[in-house]
Amino acid sequence: MSKKLKLILIISLIIIFAIIGIFISKIYINYLKTPRYIKYSSRDSYIINNVDENLLKNYISKKQNTLVIFWASWCPACLNEAEAITNFITNNPDIQTIIVSHDKEYEDLENYLKDNNLKWQVIFDKEKTIRKSIDSESTAIPACFVLNTNQEVLNSHEGLLTENEILDLYNMNFEEK
Repeated sequence: MSKKLKLILIISLIIIFAIIGIFISKIYINYLKTPRYIKYSSRDSYIINNVDENLLKNYISKKQNTLVIFWASWCPACLNEAEAITNFITNNPDIQTIIVSHDKEYEDLENYLKDNNLKWQVIFDKEKTIRKSIDSESTAIPACFVLNTNQEVLNSHEGLLTENEILDLYNMNFEEK
């Protein structure tokens, strides 16, 4: 094989691999942009600690309604609702559920989640920035809000709920007692 033919072959292979690399990188970038719904059983808890009024829109489902629960580890009613929330998340892994903590200290929230082995997605919002952006008149906890993909409130409830009541609220079947 002549040197010229070898050079053409090497350059052709380089071009082919470059094209394949570009194609694969475009597929991977699209994969990263596609929202994923993490099954509860396989996820760890995590806390988001950098809050602004636009933060929640990054976590709102683009395909279905999202359940947002306002909660705090110092609130007795919230502590009573923790098992119902955990069961709801476990039994409804396809429903995007976000807990927004009104704890006063990040460490209090972190310790509660760790001590109780809770696998929740939590936004730490001690200034209540997110709450004010959803419903500036409301301050009670626990509180659940069902938001559509445009972050508009479809349904809400302030006070303790059972797992079934949370699901009814999400499905718009909840009736105040």
